[in-house]
Amino acid sequence: MSVISNNGNSLGLEKASSLLHTNEKNIFIAEKSSEFRPHRGMLEEKSNLIQDIELYRMARSGYTSSPLLFKSFTNATLVKKYGIVLTQDEKFIEETVSAQKWLDPSLSFMKDALNISKNQLVEISGNALFANHGNYCVYGHFICETALSIFTMRNLIIEKGIKIILPRDNMHYIESILNILQIPKQQRLYLSDSRAYRLENLIISSACSSGVTFHPGRSLMGMSTHFKNLLCNKPVSPNPTRLYLTRDNANTTSKRILKNDQELSERLKLLNFTRIEPSSYTFEDQVRIFSEAEIIVGPHGSAFTNMIFMKPGGFVLDIIPEHWIGPGLNFTSHLSNLADLNYSFLLSKSKEIEGGYENYVDCDLVISKIHKFLNSEFDVN
Repeated sequence: MSVISNNGNSLGLEKASSLLHTNEKNIFIAEKSSEFRPHRGMLEEKSNLIQDIELYRMARSGYTSSPLLFKSFTNATLVKKYGIVLTQDEKFIEETVSAQKWLDPSLSFMKDALNISKNQLVEISGNALFANHGNYCVYGHFICETALSIFTMRNLIIEKGIKIILPRDNMHYIESILNILQIPKQQRLYLSDSRAYRLENLIISSACSSGVTFHPGRSLMGMSTHFKNLLCNKPVSPNPTRLYLTRDNANTTSKRILKNDQELSERLKLLNFTRIEPSSYTFEDQVRIFSEAEIIVGPHGSAFTNMIFMKPGGFVLDIIPEHWIGPGLNFTSHLSNLADLNYSFLLSKSKEIEGGYENYVDCDLVISKIHKFLNSEFDVN
């Protein structure tokens, strides 16, 4: 096995092209792990509750980013229903199984995937890239995983005609991002969920495991800068700097409803906040809007990914459902750390309902935290 390192620099065609050799496995290291210092600034939390103290320490601490790697496999089988890949000797490739393991700890999907893989396979010749979190599309995962992988490999993708296997949900922002990155349409593969595919040479990104979403590296900010440089020469009107992010029409696999959303919206309006539903905007306009934002507040969700487009020094207040603490806190606190933003969070009370959770947040606490930021009452030591 050949291992090639790029040390986090822009992708060089000569080194990365080793992934196209079908006679051996290769690993290309696009970005190594890095240590990120403790958070820039966070509201000091006064509490005698052990849970609150531990959560504060968790959000306040630094973290180690996940490396971004690319591996190539000859004659691998993609089971599109689950978005998982098997080697030619029927071994599951771990990076592609991680998301399904989280969704189905019983691992029952593995037997089904093996059965599907034994059916008549559709052959795909040449080189293809797979960088999806499972087989569905959530905005945050697509930006931090699939888009980042394509951005990192884009020179090689374009020059060598590498096909890109895309999520089943052809959301408008996917095509927008691919257009911005100048990926030819004939290289975009939206495959049927009911089939399995044998790929002559498949390049798999470690981003499939979602490590780079919850422990992001500097390459994500490199992509953010690239998008802003291309898109932010055209202003958005009106151009609010304080945003309340709603989830009215969010495309999500984890439905989370904020029961007192309207009450909070009205309270924030008095502080000159503008209520927006990010998913109703084009990707281009989301980049432009968030690039001018100074404060973002809202119930936890993928829209917080857009904080990577904010200017350093802004403020992020994430309202996290109490049942979603682990993944939620890692996602937003680490992203805000990476983007050099001030950060705080509030737990909302969760009640399980059919199809998701209903949440309630103390609006007084939300307003209080915003005033603390505006008055610079931050713990930055």
